[in-house]
Amino acid sequence: MYIADLHIHSRYSRATSRDCSPEMLDLWARRKGIQIVGSGDFTHPAWREELKEKLMPAEDGFYILEPEYRVQDGLTPDGMHPRS
Repeated sequence: MYIADLHIHSRYSRATSRDCSPEMLDLWARRKGIQIVGSGDFTHPAWREELKEKLMPAEDGFYILEPEYRVQDGLTPDGMHPRS
């Protein structure tokens, strides 16, 4: 069984936080125990470019955040790698 949120908007969507970046989505997914995150804005050109830059392939069809973009806050477990 997986815990997933399959409809997250990016910061390029109306009425969303400017902090809704891949880094923050990864941080909050780890904090909440969410294993799979899906973005509904995958067709926005700027969002697609940001995802291409910051994600790397994991298992077949899934991606994880590149290690250099992971936010360490001292509160959130670091061992989990949410998939996108």
